[in-house]
Amino acid sequence: MTTISAARRRLQEALQDPRRKQLAHVAVLDIAMTATQQLEARGIPPAAVARATEEVSALLTGEIADLPGDLPGRDLMLDVLVDALKAIAQNPAFAPIFAPSGSSPLK
Repeated sequence: MTTISAARRRLQEALQDPRRKQLAHVAVLDIAMTATQQLEARGIPPAAVARATEEVSALLTGEIADLPGDLPGRDLMLDVLVDALKAIAQNPAFAPIFAPSGSSPLK
């Protein structure tokens, strides 16, 4: 599970589940912070990083359907986002969100 759309779906499902909601919020923050750090490390200006962080959070929670076309460094942000999603999906702490359906340890 590494696609943005699959991750968004899993996160949005978890945000609706009272047992997984808090963990889903932590996952969104973790992904957004990882993306932020990667953009900062690549020399993206602070204002653009701040906006990208907001947009990524909105994308992951379903507030927006796609990253805006005018987002500075949009293509880079998508690459960074995919990498961040791959990393978090591998983290056992987030298995209740990213594990295949029906295999959540929070049954």
